Amino acid sequence: MPDVLVQIVNENSITQKVTAGANGYWSTQVAEGKLTSTIDETDPNIRQGAVQTQGNNPTTTTIIAGDEFQEEPDGFLQLFKQEC
Repeated sequence: MPDVLVQIVNENSITQKVTAGANGYWSTQVAEGKLTSTIDETDPNIRQGAVQTQGNNPTTTTIIAGDEFQEEPDGFLQLFKQEC
């Protein structure tokens, strides 16, 4: 989802926040080690009624110095209630 806030926390408890771009992807530079990325599910850009259908929130990743890493996508789908 575009324009959604993601919080990144490394193993030293240093926090940074990034916003997903128009395509829903985000990127940042981090120190090596374990980090946790959490999508802010209270962000107003996540439509009401949307549920996570892909990935995990939060996601824990181990970063190795000098590597470029891409996490598995986190997908959300807005469910609609059909009235009969």
